[in-house]
Amino acid sequence: MDDRPRLTVFYDGACRVCDREICHYQKIENTASIGYVDISAPDFDATRHGLSYEELMQKMHVIDAEGTVHVGVDAFRRLWQQLPGLHYHLLAALVSLPGIRQLAGVGYSLFARHRHHFAKPDRS
Repeated sequence: MDDRPRLTVFYDGACRVCDREICHYQKIENTASIGYVDISAPDFDATRHGLSYEELMQKMHVIDAEGTVHVGVDAFRRLWQQLPGLHYHLLAALVSLPGIRQLAGVGYSLFARHRHHFAKPDRS
């Protein structure tokens, strides 16, 4: 039996908004098939996943069971398809629509570029 997640989500845990959203997803029941990787963790090594740290820091990435890499809004769409709940599936379908997909992509790109403003406070 293969215990690997069917979906691996790479996120910036140093971003307060990103971390909160992922924490929300992790609390949802029946999501054992989804693995979450914090790319801001000190021991994170992007090369183990065949990606570069710089790429991963630009936008959220998801790798599915077939090894396909989904980036940005497409990564969210793939994650929402995997989560249980009709509202997530409807959201995934919504951001797949022409026009909405492009608009969501622009909005997400702007957020991703400026997410450092939402960094967690330094606890040192």
